[in-house]
Amino acid sequence: MRALLFVITLLGLSAAAYAEDKPKPAEHKIDFAAVITDVYGRPYSPQCVRNDLTSNPPKCGEYAPFTLGLACITALSAALDVDRGEMAAAKVKREQLAMTIADAEQHHAAITLDRAEKNALEERIAKAFPDAILVGRIWWMLEPDDVRL
Repeated sequence: MRALLFVITLLGLSAAAYAEDKPKPAEHKIDFAAVITDVYGRPYSPQCVRNDLTSNPPKCGEYAPFTLGLACITALSAALDVDRGEMAAAKVKREQLAMTIADAEQHHAAITLDRAEKNALEERIAKAFPDAILVGRIWWMLEPDDVRL
């Protein structure tokens, strides 16, 4: 019995030592200026980012490439049914994340997000966009090594 306990203790210690020596994976930097492509590698259609209200009927005044940043900001700013009755603090938190993403996109700077921010963003994207392919493409751009699926 003592021998078995001794072996179990040694195995536990060696596993703990291995876990400490194992290099941590590098943080994935997200390029929010990257253009989202379909399953064939073609860019999604440019999106209207400003309406021309001087024309009758109103039409789009400016188009922009459909980037990861634009998709994420669109999802964060969308007014969804689940948002009814939401406290202001939650909305401000989404606005702060949107501003971080917009800044990174404008400066073509890849950034990292913490797990909570990624989870909130992924959940929001899934609710804001009905297109499963688009949601999947965005998901893999945010987390290319995701094993949760």
